[in-house]
Amino acid sequence: MNSNYLDGFKCPVPTNFSDVLSRCRFEQGDTFHNHNDAYEKPWGEALENLEWSIQVIVPEKSVGESNTHGSDISFLKNWQTSIEVEMIFHKTNQKKTLKSFQGNLYDVLVSGSVDSLFELAPTPKPVGCDSFNNALQSLAIPIRHECQFRMVYNEPYPILRAKRNKLEKEFASDTSLKIIPITEFEISKEKKIMPTCSVCIFDFKVAKDEVEERIKKALYIAVRNKKTNKSTYRTADHGVLV
Repeated sequence: MNSNYLDGFKCPVPTNFSDVLSRCRFEQGDTFHNHNDAYEKPWGEALENLEWSIQVIVPEKSVGESNTHGSDISFLKNWQTSIEVEMIFHKTNQKKTLKSFQGNLYDVLVSGSVDSLFELAPTPKPVGCDSFNNALQSLAIPIRHECQFRMVYNEPYPILRAKRNKLEKEFASDTSLKIIPITEFEISKEKKIMPTCSVCIFDFKVAKDEVEERIKKALYIAVRNKKTNKSTYRTADHGVLV
């Protein structure tokens, strides 16, 4: 794991593209290369290992848009929308402008192959992370200590990163954390999965009742039912405590 790049992609994708990937919306100026030397070495040296680069021409940059809700809605909505890119093949210095689809470029980053950009139709949509929420309870994950909290996790989604950080801060040495890609579980077999989908697992060293209270302390945002004036907080809205 390299903290400078997002996991799950055969092409190096710097972490500053997290929001772009969380929405599957590549915009004008976004540029990707097939080798991490492009981000780490002087350009002249990087060219020795570079085969291609892709720069997005269309759509134009949007202002103020972000995936703040932590779901797959905007990602899947944008998958089949149009995109125009310029490809540079560095060994021959050939440039080519292509019209394609947002999801096809996403698949280039996943596979490391540019073939999907030459397809005439959008590639199939992947199964989103939200689809695995109901399977959390049944996953065969050993509980190492007193109890365990599991939540579906997607590193590019800012709200999920925030939840993880809040739980880590609240429990500190009272928990150990492990993140397992969804693709390692049987439930993902024979499916096209978003490569950033995973399960965030907290193994707690304190009693379950205390854990539940502290999870609420970390994640609760003061929202109440307008009719009953009762808190709308539910641990189950965030994950599964087993």
